[in-house]
Amino acid sequence: MYVYALIVALLALVGIVVWMEVRSYHLRSEVDRMTTLVHNLNSYAFLINDKFEVEETNYYALNPGAKVTEPRLLGNVLRCKVGCDSGECGTGMECKNCPVRFVITKAFERRDDVCDLEVGMEIYSGDDRKCVNDLDLCIGGRYINKDGNPKMVLNVKNVSESKRLLRRYVDQNLTAETNPAIPKMLFVTQNAARYNEMRELMKDRCRVIYAETAEQVLARVGEGKDYGYSVVLLDASFAHSNNIVEKINPHIIVIRLVPDAEMKADGRVVTLPDTMKFSEMRNTLMSHFE
Repeated sequence: MYVYALIVALLALVGIVVWMEVRSYHLRSEVDRMTTLVHNLNSYAFLINDKFEVEETNYYALNPGAKVTEPRLLGNVLRCKVGCDSGECGTGMECKNCPVRFVITKAFERRDDVCDLEVGMEIYSGDDRKCVNDLDLCIGGRYINKDGNPKMVLNVKNVSESKRLLRRYVDQNLTAETNPAIPKMLFVTQNAARYNEMRELMKDRCRVIYAETAEQVLARVGEGKDYGYSVVLLDASFAHSNNIVEKINPHIIVIRLVPDAEMKADGRVVTLPDTMKFSEMRNTLMSHFE
């Protein structure tokens, strides 16, 4: 009787060991498959924590000649000129106005995702830091909780060519921009997708013009400029990085999108939460073109 029980126990133990080996093999295969997938993306993937430390990335797999960066902070790994020149990403004076850090920090605070933030960045092209490229990057992020700790999975893609085409389109429409008889709204953002959404939403009432830098804004709606603009809409990352409201022509309504804000008006400056959908914002915008 004891012999049979021992045989059954041994068979059960062997079965468990075999099952564990099979499961381990499948898990290793899955990890290998995901590693291969990540390393062969045509964009950079990063797993970061709320201190902007890079825990996993395919950056070095896509750039086999690059040296592993220390510290392993997002800006340093990406070779952001501002972050590298400061020594550590986030410590430089300009880092305080960095739209990337601003948006990702807010996403961690909200435990929310980052929706296609488009930014222009100066990026070193090599470890020797002799050459700098001006690139347009699109950054998306998914907030996750890993082992009880907040993390962000980021996807960083170079969209310089598409932004170049957009700027060319804007330049070709410069005559319409400077015609004061055409009702216009200036949307200041680096997110081309959001610009197109707003342009379609307002096309039956006004022309929506694209701008992405403070210089472009002031060239169109600065003091003494009067080309028929009624509204300037500043997205959250631009409003954080640039303080130019007082330099805008005083008769123009300025709408600022601000994180965690309530709708309020202070003179000609209107503050709206950056989570508000454009379709909900439409009536507010339309009232300024009646």
